[in-house]
Formats: sequence, C-alpha cells, structure tokens
Amino acid sequence: MNSFAIAERFDSRVPLHMGFAESGWTPRFPMESRMDAAVESPLQGMDARDSLLEHLVERIPSLVFRARWTPRTPFEPGYLSPSAREILGVDASDAIAEPGLIWQSFAPSQRMRLWRAALRAHRGGTHLHLQLTLQIDGQAKEIEVHAERQGAADDASGWSGHVSDVTVHSHYHQALEAAYRAERADKAKAELMGCVAHELRTPLNAVLGFAHLLRSDAASHISQKQSEQLAQIERSALHLNFLISDLLDLARIDEGMLRLSPCPVPLQDVAREVVEMLQPAAADAGVCVRVGEPPMRLCAWADKIRLRQVLINLVSNAIKYNRPGGEVQIDWQLDPASTPQQVQVRVSDSGIGLTQEQGRRLFVPFDRLGAEHSGIDGQGIGLVITKRLVEIMAGQLTLVSTPGRGSTFTVRLPHCA
Repeated sequence: MNSFAIAERFDSRVPLHMGFAESGWTPRFPMESRMDAAVESPLQGMDARDSLLEHLVERIPSLVFRARWTPRTPFEPGYLSPSAREILGVDASDAIAEPGLIWQSFAPSQRMRLWRAALRAHRGGTHLHLQLTLQIDGQAKEIEVHAERQGAADDASGWSGHVSDVTVHSHYHQALEAAYRAERADKAKAELMGCVAHELRTPLNAVLGFAHLLRSDAASHISQKQSEQLAQIERSALHLNFLISDLLDLARIDEGMLRLSPCPVPLQDVAREVVEMLQPAAADAGVCVRVGEPPMRLCAWADKIRLRQVLINLVSNAIKYNRPGGEVQIDWQLDPASTPQQVQVRVSDSGIGLTQEQGRRLFVPFDRLGAEHSGIDGQGIGLVITKRLVEIMAGQLTLVSTPGRGSTFTVRLPHCA
C-alpha cells in the first residue's frame, strides 16, 4: 500500500503530520506535536531569559557580584560582572582568582568600615548599604555597596548585590552643601553688618550733632585750636558715617531688600548734579571734570537716587586716583548694538590706571588693591556697591584700563524714550 492510500484511511478532517524515519515516513498527530512543543517551549524560554539577563548584567554600569564572606574568612567573589574593571580597577577574572586585589584598593579605615557593616548585616540578617572611598591609580573614587545575605546565618554565608560608582553624585552633593553653607555665611554676615551699622549710627549722630553745636555756638568761647580739633572730629565722624551708609547699602543688596523706584532719568541732569557736588574735591586735587554734550537728550530707566550714587562713586574715584592736572570726562550715548536698546554712560580718567590682576580684584569687597598705603581715603566697597546697584537696575558695569594712562568705566542701562 502506498503512502497516499494509507493517508486516505484516516478521517480527512484531522490533519495528519508526517515525519520521515529510516523506514520511510511516520505519521504524527496534532496532540503529539503539541506535547513536543510544550516540552521544548519552556526550555527555549529559559534560555532566552538567561541570555537576556546575561546581556543586561554585562552592560549595566553597576558591578553585579556574588560572593562568600564570614567574619573569620576574607571576601571570596564567585562572580563579578565585567564592570569590575571600571569600578574597582581590576579585571573580574583576576579578582576572582586573587580576592586580595580588591581589598588593596581600600584604605585600612575603609576596610574596617566595610567589615563592621558586613558583620552587622551578617548577624542581623539585614540589607548591607554603605558608601566607601577607593584609591585607584592615585585618585579617589566614591562607591556605594548594596548587598543581601543569601540563606541562613552560618559561617559560610553567601552574598549577592551590586556596587555603583557615585563619585560624580557625591561631588555634586558636596558642592551643594558647600554652596548652602556659603549662602548661610553670607546671609549671617549681611545681618551682622546691618546690625552693627545701625548700632554705630545712633552714637555717631550724637557726636556729629554736639561737635556742630560747639563750633557754631558763639557763647562757647572756644579757641582756634579747639575749633580745628572739632572740625577734625566732624570730618572723622562724617567719614565713618559714609562707611556705615555703604555697609547698610551692601547689607540690603545682599539680602535683596534694597527698594528701587525706577523712572525715566535724564542723564544730562544727573551728570551736572554730580559734577557740581564733586567740583570742590576736583579743584583741591587739581583735576578738571568735563561733561560731554550729546546731540540728543537721553533718558535711562533707573532709580534716580541710586544712579546718582553710582556716578558719584565713579567720578569721585576718577578724581582721587588721578594726577595733578589730570582730566575726568563724562559722556553718554545710545548703544546701537544692544537689544533691547540701552544707553551707555562713560566715566574716563587720565589717572594711574589698573593692571589686569588689579582689574580682576577690583570688585572684591574691602580689597583696596594696595591703595591703603597711599594715603588716599577709601574703604574698598564703593565700587562693589556701584556694580551691584547697576546690576539690580538691569544694567552692566564694565572697565577698560591701561596702567599709566587711565581707566574708563562704562555703565549700560535700559533706554527710556
């Protein structure tokens, strides 16, 4: 009987699967095929899962490990993922063959921390979580260890877990902590400056008031020498009063409590007020102060009082650090390259100028750049306040200076049409 005849003896509604054997062919029915597939499918699924897990373990950035450890025996890794080289600085195969290579990367204090933490976890059956410092090729690396004990708490406990490189995260956290401490220190310093300034101002006003009364009272019958001494008291008290005002301004700016009243400010009017106010000081120093004549009237959007304070600081410095017969020039114009449009106010002098190093230190509080030995009055905070005032009025302050030839300070502020 040929094969076609045999096939016709079965119900045509039941599909017939044929498999060839040594004798020719062998009929196989659907139930038999499904049973074979049921046996093969779990095995194939397990292989696929194992392959996927192996693929993931080899590629994740953390080091996956399995090891044996007891309080009386050293750490004995049974498996280390390929990340061992990147994280621990040793190849996985070398570390498994010679476990001491891993311990050599830890300082004695770090080994003791790890041993104590592992001992607590070993006895208490708890999760081990610890951050340690490694020394690899002379550089410190921060790692984080997570591990759990496998099985009972006997003398041959198995452990499994992972180790992550957290160096970048640790440095970022340290930087945040440092910034937070610095911010708190700055805030405390500003509060202290404000309190001290307020406490000093009350008795200082009394000193100024009584000195003025004594000098102006005709009935006091003071001598010429006493009058000169009272004048010296007044000058010293005024100097201290200006210092206190600067300290209060700096404290308010640092705390963000300085109140501004921005409005359109005609630059020509402010410049002329400043020149009139500082003309006596310029005459005493033998310095000529000139005000430019722009072709058009320009206004800046700023707080008028604070803008006047900015220009007073800049012009007074240009006078103080100038030379006899020197000049100070004040001019302003629209900045054609700015968007939105700004006005530029320039204060130029023909004084001693600044080096690049002095320019970098110019806006450091209380750094007078060596001028404290020159006999020129100053506290080293006037330009610091000037720069911060300009910035809180949405402007910028820049400097161009040449030693021996002078300096030019440029204030950029929003233009008000």
